[in-house]
Amino acid sequence: MNQESDGRFGYVAPDLAVSNARKGSPDPVALTQGRLWIDGKARVLLCASVFPFRIPRSQWEQRLNAVKRLGYQVIDVYTPWNLHMREPGKADFSGRLDIEEFLRMTKRAGLYALIRPGPYICAEWDGGGLPAWVLTDPKIRARQHDEAFLEAVRTWYQQIIPIISRQQYAGHGHGGPVIMVQADNELDFFDCEDPTGYIGSLASMMREMGVRVPIVVCAGQGDMTRAGADAATVAPAVNLYPDDDDPDFDRQVRYYRHAASRRGAPLVVTETNRVHRTLRRLVGSGAAFIGPYLQVSGWDFDYGTSVNSWGSLEAFMTSDYDFGGAVDPAGGERPEADQARRLSAIINALGDRLSMAQVADEGAIASFAGRIRAEGRPLSLEDPRLGLGLLNLAGGGELLTLTNVSEQNLELEAERGNGSPDRWPLPAKTGVMLVRDLPLGSGCFLEATSGELTGLEFDEKTGVRVQVDAPDMIPGPLWLRLAFPADTSLDKVRIDGDLIWHPLADACEDSVQDTGLGDEPVNGLVLSGKYGVLQMMLTTPEGRKSITVQLGQPVTRVQALHAPIVRLESVGKAECDQVWSSPSASIPGSRLPMLEERGLWSGSGLYSTRCSPDGIRGMVLRQAADVVGLQWGDLVMPWVANGGGDYWMPLDGSAIQRTDDEDPLLSIRVGIWGHSNFDDTRLQALRLSAGRGLSGVLAVHEVLPLNSGWQVTEIKRWSSPGGKADVVLPGQDPVPRMGFGGWSASYWPRVVTYARSLPSLSVSYPAEAGTRSRSRIKNASSDRMLDEESLLPVGALHFKGCRCKCEVELNGCQIGTITPYESTLWLGPLQATDRLTIRTWQTWGEPTGTIELLVGEPIADWNLRTQDLTMLRKSAIRAIFEDQRLPVTCPPGSCLWLRISRSALAQAQQRGSTIVRMQGQGLQVTAFGEHTNLGRLVLGGLPGTIFAGGRGDLLIVPQEEGDLSLLIESTGKEAGRLDSIQLGGAVDLNSESGDR
Repeated sequence: MNQESDGRFGYVAPDLAVSNARKGSPDPVALTQGRLWIDGKARVLLCASVFPFRIPRSQWEQRLNAVKRLGYQVIDVYTPWNLHMREPGKADFSGRLDIEEFLRMTKRAGLYALIRPGPYICAEWDGGGLPAWVLTDPKIRARQHDEAFLEAVRTWYQQIIPIISRQQYAGHGHGGPVIMVQADNELDFFDCEDPTGYIGSLASMMREMGVRVPIVVCAGQGDMTRAGADAATVAPAVNLYPDDDDPDFDRQVRYYRHAASRRGAPLVVTETNRVHRTLRRLVGSGAAFIGPYLQVSGWDFDYGTSVNSWGSLEAFMTSDYDFGGAVDPAGGERPEADQARRLSAIINALGDRLSMAQVADEGAIASFAGRIRAEGRPLSLEDPRLGLGLLNLAGGGELLTLTNVSEQNLELEAERGNGSPDRWPLPAKTGVMLVRDLPLGSGCFLEATSGELTGLEFDEKTGVRVQVDAPDMIPGPLWLRLAFPADTSLDKVRIDGDLIWHPLADACEDSVQDTGLGDEPVNGLVLSGKYGVLQMMLTTPEGRKSITVQLGQPVTRVQALHAPIVRLESVGKAECDQVWSSPSASIPGSRLPMLEERGLWSGSGLYSTRCSPDGIRGMVLRQAADVVGLQWGDLVMPWVANGGGDYWMPLDGSAIQRTDDEDPLLSIRVGIWGHSNFDDTRLQALRLSAGRGLSGVLAVHEVLPLNSGWQVTEIKRWSSPGGKADVVLPGQDPVPRMGFGGWSASYWPRVVTYARSLPSLSVSYPAEAGTRSRSRIKNASSDRMLDEESLLPVGALHFKGCRCKCEVELNGCQIGTITPYESTLWLGPLQATDRLTIRTWQTWGEPTGTIELLVGEPIADWNLRTQDLTMLRKSAIRAIFEDQRLPVTCPPGSCLWLRISRSALAQAQQRGSTIVRMQGQGLQVTAFGEHTNLGRLVLGGLPGTIFAGGRGDLLIVPQEEGDLSLLIESTGKEAGRLDSIQLGGAVDLNSESGDR
């Protein structure tokens, strides 16, 4: 007898549940009556994210089969607009972008699909999938009910929606796999002025282009109305990302289940956590569609990474896109895969009973909880140790979901009439799904068990087969109790394995007969043990009945298969001849174009000019984003990440060597890591509409402290948290004069206004420095004030240690805002008569910090060159490699090409790919196969950001990519160093020790 069971039994017979089909919708797919219907049958579906653009095409089938092995029935698929349309008017659905072929493969794998064409998808993808040429167009208001934006969306929908329409599910196995389409994504996170109108317009476009399956809109934080769910012809969905140890989560699920029901819809959870201990709670509290986000991990190819505010205000997404799901980025299973198979088995075993179940009301759940004791005390819905779900199964019986979210092991017991209580263990951080009083036909019931129902089969010839396994998280002995109708006798019992059984002579007591066989009535049976099969033949008042019960233990199917680890001793090395576009014509004046203005949506820009370093104390880089590196003659400044605000870079111009005949070349390299996939006003680069690059450079000659000589002209205070501000005017004779931030009072919050005239400025410039205009012009894309050329000095403010918001005005004109995240602000042309006003917003006494006035001259006469992936690939192709032993050093401000041969990669290949890890410091590594950019790594970190969204310490090279070419660029003042390269191993290996 096999000790491990596999959950292979089928659906419960229709005659034992409600008549599911008769209650269903005539449409192939429908979200009505609080149910998800497919072909007229209610379903409970598990959905795994599989993003084909993040998986090599050669591995699509493997990933789809991996989902099938999990027991999931659906995949969710994003289609990024900006990947399929990299420039206006040109669509690409070839190769890795052939979404229609991927959907055909999905159907062949026996899976359904939820497809999400945006226009906005988030997905931690560059710009959330919105093209930069749309986002940075000042005439377009993205994600608004805006005619210009909707017209741009129409050009995308005209490409993608016909594909989706052709691949819709048409019923009874016909058509494609698409059962739902999502419009936009998590709109309630965004400040959309008319969500109903906007979503309604998207849905109307989809319908007119042929979409017939349900259209859903997901609420990212539970606000269905702000997500657009009030629009016609759409259904609500929610994303639920709880703390896995939140005892309230079951109630939260029921809350949204009832909210969806009021709209006539089932609870569709398009995204949630990946841990199946949490997913069980969703099933056990009434969700019909459960989509753990990124259960199948992936990889961002071809500069697809984004920036956002995960873990830090500005975070760069890693090239590996991996949240720890059941399938890793290389296609290997993680231990969570076995938990997936168990939950799938439970759902399949209950079948219609579960899909047509009713959520118990809160009063009934509270009453039920009171009958369960933990450590001798009755449970309650407020118990911080446990989450509790209760479903009334269709056709009778209950499904109890219990989750121990505490750090302590619990022993639970449930009252049982006159008999001794049922007992079962619930260790810390585990969960169980237990059936109770489940009808088995002919008046027989599975009354209770400590195990989980993983199989239930009814057959007219062979009778009832029941499979119960020990919970995945709690292996060990099981017990199960069956109840029979009065006047039932046991005719035959056969048992194997380590099982022990005894009949019950009275269903209310635990008295035991010697054998239980013969004409004496038995009202039940108790079975216990670890594994085995009990077969019995009963005679009931309705006739003879066969019942087979199999008990088993959890199945461990995940195999830790990975390639051997190979540590390279040498690589190919070549000098790097980076290819840039031809220099632009000299840019007149000092206003620089952002990179998107020159048609560069991804890659890098190189702004360069010649200028004298004499007397220079630093540079203010205006609206700089994302990655900035400066080289001036022989001076190399380390790369920094900056979030689109003005950036103060101190440097010593006197240290720069110069020749007699010309000024040294100043080059500022700005790399695009990605456009934000969020919209966050705290940093300019986190706005969806923000561009990348530079808009100006100020050469600073004077750094003046500006901490004293301030007058306090106004105070606003709040007498109550919800009240209006009271304005307090200080005395006028004299006006209080003090240091910046020095006003003291007993009330908080408050806004204090400080004002002073600028100090005398000694900087002056020759006439050829620019025009004599003193006007300011607005940059429409950022609402920041820009200056035209001036004979006057230009200034900026730099704050140190400021932790509050400071609004800055110059001569009554609003200039901008200093925050804890943006400490430098370009002021424009200055003169000694200018009046500077700063309003400090303090809630509980946050420090205002100190101020420096940076004064200097805007640098003019630049040219701009750009670089995209095509140009880098040209450089790699013409590189001539020679063998080089590791470690490899890369001097400051320089780059090298390295190459790892396909034969070396093949030695450490598993599932069609090779994992590559590098150890080093002060380097950015950009990887190329023969066909694809395989991502970027930064060794040693990058000041100004963190890396999130994945491990950030590995590359994955598909075997069809051939040789691996690595562009290594030094990021610091000191030489970068690549110490070691390791091939093979598992994704989750520790890169230093090689151990798990």
